[in-house]
Amino acid sequence: MAYGQWVGSTVEEQSRIETRVTLNVEKRSPGVAQILSYSPQYPNLRMCTMSVFQDNGAVIVIELPDVKYFDLATGNLLPIEELWKQNKIEQPLPKKITYTFQERGRVLAGSFENDTGQSGSFHLVNSVNDTASKADHTLTWKEYKEFVAEKYLNKETIIFRGQPDSSYKLRTSFHRCDRNNLLKYINDDVPKLRHAVNAVSSFFYPRNDAEHLGGLLSLAQHHGYPTPLLDWTFSPYIAAFFAFTEFGQKPTPPSAVRIFVFDFMNWSAQPSPNLIIDPLPTISFLIPSAHNNPRFVPQQSIASFSNVDDIETWVRNYVKPTPLTVIDIPISEKNRVIDELRLMGITAGSLFPGIDGLCRSLKEKYFTCQ
Repeated sequence: MAYGQWVGSTVEEQSRIETRVTLNVEKRSPGVAQILSYSPQYPNLRMCTMSVFQDNGAVIVIELPDVKYFDLATGNLLPIEELWKQNKIEQPLPKKITYTFQERGRVLAGSFENDTGQSGSFHLVNSVNDTASKADHTLTWKEYKEFVAEKYLNKETIIFRGQPDSSYKLRTSFHRCDRNNLLKYINDDVPKLRHAVNAVSSFFYPRNDAEHLGGLLSLAQHHGYPTPLLDWTFSPYIAAFFAFTEFGQKPTPPSAVRIFVFDFMNWSAQPSPNLIIDPLPTISFLIPSAHNNPRFVPQQSIASFSNVDDIETWVRNYVKPTPLTVIDIPISEKNRVIDELRLMGITAGSLFPGIDGLCRSLKEKYFTCQ
């Protein structure tokens, strides 16, 4: 089954109940699948299943899967047997599920049957390697300034994200590292991160505190550590700065940078009591605590959390009309953009307090480096 994230649904044949499914297989753990699921008919019942499988071509058999449900009251994952007991459900739990594939690869589709007599079909898609979407608008720098002034002036629910290449999809650094199992991340990686940061930090990040976890991840994100967060800004000009200064040492510059605009005024995806392990697919916005993170305020930052790999595709399919607008600006505008942003006081020195930002700002002003 290779690795990646597939998103789709299953339909049980007898009841016709649809279950929304996210299937995660990490590159580092072949043969281990995390299956996150919920039914739109019962949205508060969310399941997380861990299973080991042997890839036998057209047929995969999963035996004794480790199934847990998400407890909305506590934000914890609890054994499914406990849910059965609480609700006095007498129906036996499946111990063996057979999946028969008609399609394999980008699309996983076929039929399933378990040892309790249930059967049905499934259809899942991994869209992360699809090409990036076409921009909604391709604008010159002058047109961009006029566009944001006309469309977004004094609208407090509008945020922006600049990316240095229009071919880059909207993905978190966590997912770009071929990772997708956030339960393993929170249990294995975050404790190591917390221990290391607490060893050098003047602020102590405690365990089991959702607010401080967000602050820890935001701090780590700003210093290059992979997280399931994306940085956004309330300023269309700060977004443009990051778009035009972050493409590094690519041998061939991109033809255009890309700026994503998100209006979260009517966005309904809200954080749960323990968001990071909630099986429900989500993109949620938060302003983390800014302990030890002096960059957060000058960058006018807000963060989004997502357990979805291909965020743009998921957002566009989640709600209509889409809250997401995509703008491309030709890379040929770079010098003019950087010069005008400098006049606005938007430089590496203002956005990255400290020696790193000062040196980067002087480099941008006085050196032309490939």
